[in-house]
Amino acid sequence: METVEVLRRHKKLEDIENYLFAIRKNLDFHFMINGASVFENEFKLDALVWSAIFHEKVPRYSDRVYKMSSYLMEHHRYLKTLKFTEIEAGMIDWSVNRVPFNCRERFTRIKANTPLSPEEFENEFESPYKTKKYNYNYRHDEELTDDNMMRTFINLNTNAHFKGKDKSVREDTLNIDSMNSKEKEEFAYRMQQEL
Repeated sequence: METVEVLRRHKKLEDIENYLFAIRKNLDFHFMINGASVFENEFKLDALVWSAIFHEKVPRYSDRVYKMSSYLMEHHRYLKTLKFTEIEAGMIDWSVNRVPFNCRERFTRIKANTPLSPEEFENEFESPYKTKKYNYNYRHDEELTDDNMMRTFINLNTNAHFKGKDKSVREDTLNIDSMNSKEKEEFAYRMQQEL
């Protein structure tokens, strides 16, 4: 009987580890790889927080979602200013005072973060589509531009953002205009496969 209990505990810990790994992977993608959100961290961060942290158990456009999104974003920026020795020594100030008072306005100024009206939200919620407009993985037009796809591809193919070094593939060395149409098609196909 004890072995069954040990196996259950082990399975539960394994599920928690897998779940935390998935959250970390989503946050890494948002802050380090996705071309639209690397330069503008507010881009759809509220949707990511709502699904990954709150598990869609609070109202989609709740103040709690925007405050937690702002907390993550501000501390991401703060951690980038610290030296490794400070992080290693644990000299990190996790203060909530970094969160601005009007954090909702900060996120909703971006077109992709504009809240749906209650009617639109209800229609989208009831729709048969698996990917909803209020979810994080819904692709907006500004994400599908060639420039954004190229930045995401470059960020995806380098691990320099983890080491703070120059990227091995750069926008200036990746000249799409010099390619012929067949090379462009192959490049776009490879880029879409990797994304």
